[in-house]
Amino acid sequence: MGAGGSTYTFKHKANAADPTAMGKAVATTKDGMVSTTLTLTGLTPNKAYIAHYHAFGPDSATDPCASNGPVTLGFPGFTADASGNASTTVTGDMAKIAGDQGAYLNVHYASDPSVVPICAPVKMTKG
Repeated sequence: MGAGGSTYTFKHKANAADPTAMGKAVATTKDGMVSTTLTLTGLTPNKAYIAHYHAFGPDSATDPCASNGPVTLGFPGFTADASGNASTTVTGDMAKIAGDQGAYLNVHYASDPSVVPICAPVKMTKG
């Protein structure tokens, strides 16, 4: 992540539960802390979601979103509005997403975290 901040675009995954889901993540850093705001559209209206930063996992060396990595920083839960829009922000220690700790961001259904409608790679390869 560059000094000061970065923006990452979310994309829907193949066969996504929310096929039009998209958005962006804007991360800003200050004094060793990072604040990330997710702004999302195309979600299922009035559905509850959770979102996380994940570390690179063992399943892929090239696609962070497919790597099945552990959660390193979680956003507060949120619910899409009647139009399928939502926004949520988390602030945490930069060390929680430094290096491979912040390989990707994804959004899950709160009722079934195995459903991941959208994902944004932050780091494309391990190391």
